[in-house]
Amino acid sequence: CSQAQTLASKMESGNYTSSLMFGVQWDLVLKYLETKGTAQEDLKSDSTNWGNYYNNSWEITNANSKYAPNGSKWTNGAYGKKDSNKSVLLSTGASDTFSKQGIYDLAGNVSEWTLEYSSFSGYPCADRGGYYHNNGSIYPAAYRGSSSTTNYYNGVGFRVSLY
Repeated sequence: CSQAQTLASKMESGNYTSSLMFGVQWDLVLKYLETKGTAQEDLKSDSTNWGNYYNNSWEITNANSKYAPNGSKWTNGAYGKKDSNKSVLLSTGASDTFSKQGIYDLAGNVSEWTLEYSSFSGYPCADRGGYYHNNGSIYPAAYRGSSSTTNYYNGVGFRVSLY
């Protein structure tokens, strides 16, 4: 998670400062989506229908997208149809299905490091949103996980915040 913060803070952003999102910023995005009509259940209980999760089906027709079955090797082009109970990592923007109010991949695809700390001393780094090998009913957009400071895997990424 510290490497993600270092990378996020070095983003070129004109006169803005960049960093990982704070947990409260993630929560404010969820609240914003709620005020724009997204049901609390979709945010807090089950994000399967709008996130790239193991337990949902979707079809990607965006020829400019990339995909990696089981997160292993990127392939250019549209994945096509994915049946439920398969794991496929997608590039951001692969489908508008995974967007709410123009915010992509808040639910599923990759868990995202935040600057928030968890309450577990051995796993102090908090990640949010679940990833492509999770079920959307267990790891909805509001999900808050914890990992060690040195943990890495193909289902984690980060979102840059500008201020």
